[in-house]
Amino acid sequence: MSPPDSDDAGARREPRSESLPICKLRMVPPLLRRRLTRLGITRCDQLLEAVRRAGSVATLAARLDVAADVLRNLVDQADLSRIVGLGNGFARLLEGVGIRTSRELARTRPRELWRRLDHHNRRERICRRTPNPDELRSWIAQARRLQMAAIPS
Repeated sequence: MSPPDSDDAGARREPRSESLPICKLRMVPPLLRRRLTRLGITRCDQLLEAVRRAGSVATLAARLDVAADVLRNLVDQADLSRIVGLGNGFARLLEGVGIRTSRELARTRPRELWRRLDHHNRRERICRRTPNPDELRSWIAQARRLQMAAIPS
């Protein structure tokens, strides 16, 4: 498979209308999941909103009495879960090349990202296949729209 030919936005897909349950994220400590549930936080969109209301991951982590880096990992996964077509395997692949958030994904160029993912996946064998160029363009376009929506007017 060859790399994408252009860096344009590509296919248009809208972010998920229904948020992923937190229990579907990878490596969620049971204690953290119980504490989040007590606050009524059971879905990724609720977690992201709780961080926004708290003002930072560190503030919410202190409120939950958990390590900030553990909560940050969960928040990063929740952030990427908003991208349609980006499941856990591909999210792990992105993390392997240093992309943990939609903001980082929004800043990438499809051609360069494809090369990095393909190289990493061939070396580490994280997924059965490397995401194709159309998938990458869609994810990047979605991430850019999510970033634009986050900018206050």
